[in-house]
Amino acid sequence: MSQQFIRCKTCGKIFPGTEDGGKICPKCIEAAESEEVVEDEAVDRDELRKLKNALRDAQAKGEMLNTDALSELTGVRIPKIWHFINTDQLDTAGFDDPKVRDFMKRKRIERARDAAKANRGEAKPSAEAKAKPRGFHTRGDDKKR
Repeated sequence: MSQQFIRCKTCGKIFPGTEDGGKICPKCIEAAESEEVVEDEAVDRDELRKLKNALRDAQAKGEMLNTDALSELTGVRIPKIWHFINTDQLDTAGFDDPKVRDFMKRKRIERARDAAKANRGEAKPSAEAKAKPRGFHTRGDDKKR
């Protein structure tokens, strides 16, 4: 039986799947349990506002932050920052973190792959359209002259 790997919904890291089928990595589970996460929208908005303001201020100074520095600066836990990044609520332009860049690159690739899968069912070009060259002119144009 082969081991299945799953991407964590909170931080995006890949980890070995568990028997119960959980979609959150053990580190994020521990962080959530130790923090006693409050699922209050007002708290989320306040934390998101703190993060956005810190990133904006850092960009104004010409600085780029990583997730650790942003967490230390704002007091928002790293799993919560990853949650905002994963749900596209936090702009990643102000980050100088290879983990964030790699995560966004993988996310763009997955979106493109999903779009390609969705487009496979659409009409395909005809054989005549495939055979037609796509340059300024073709040999057939030379024969017409």
